[in-house]
Amino acid sequence: MLKKYICAFFAFLICLFFFNNNILSAEVRNNMSKKQTAGRDLLGDIAPKFAELNDDVLFGEVWSREDKLSARDRSMITISALFSAGLYPQLKAHLEIGKKHGITREEAVEIVTQLAFYCGWPKAWSTFPLIREVYGNDKSESANVSTDKFFELAKKRYSVRKFSDKPIEKEKLNRVLEAGNLAPTAKNQQPHRIYVIQSEKSLAKLKELTHCGYGAKTVLLFTYNTDETWKNPLEEGINSGVEDVSIVATHIMFEATELGLSTCWCNYFPNSKLEETFNIPKNEKSVLIMPIGYADENSNPSLLHTKKKELYQIVKYL
Repeated sequence: MLKKYICAFFAFLICLFFFNNNILSAEVRNNMSKKQTAGRDLLGDIAPKFAELNDDVLFGEVWSREDKLSARDRSMITISALFSAGLYPQLKAHLEIGKKHGITREEAVEIVTQLAFYCGWPKAWSTFPLIREVYGNDKSESANVSTDKFFELAKKRYSVRKFSDKPIEKEKLNRVLEAGNLAPTAKNQQPHRIYVIQSEKSLAKLKELTHCGYGAKTVLLFTYNTDETWKNPLEEGINSGVEDVSIVATHIMFEATELGLSTCWCNYFPNSKLEETFNIPKNEKSVLIMPIGYADENSNPSLLHTKKKELYQIVKYL
């Protein structure tokens, strides 16, 4: 009985907030961030207010708030809600959107398998063929995330210099740290260390050394252990420390962006003084600090953010 009430509740929500698959045009599926007109184009003559809410609120505001919840997570939630309500035409459309947002074939299958126990086994039977249609029979298709995915992420990321007071959820912080742990290092010696500065006392100490915390409630300090770096046997004094830390920090930076978080890569601080202040071991060298969290609502990229040199100015073929 409880299962029926849960599914009925989801169905009620769907009736209020989601629309027919016909409204979900190819343009909408290609880019949620674009100005939406599908509702007005198809329903403007009969339901102008509904069309306005669909275009301006649902897609114009709710789906675009990736600083609050990533598009990938929103797709997972939407797929789950549509599955529970048995709205299969809309479900197929949102499986396609989820694929574009990075949900793999295996993940879609796991979502449906999990929900089958709570919302109904027959619904899973009806949904798996939709997954096959969207992703294809070849398992390799599951990894076929849009080739533009990384470019979109790279374009979306910018250095935030004003953070809100909203703290990072523990799950998201762990996720970005795990992403850093996946990064390659020279000879896999993993000399990097990450210090999570979160206490008021530690944040105050950091503020005395640099203004580059930018109000974030969490700041990551990256160092490397000089005893664990790879040393270049062909050139004395050359080691992998800075490179290793930089790769790790980059992984964290982009995973944070994927999760709707913001970061700023900062080197403006007195390294020796910072190491002394935070009692960093003598055999570790600091490389950067990275404030991480939710951007202030008034935060914008700097004027220099989009000024890039042409490839011919930086790439030379030998």
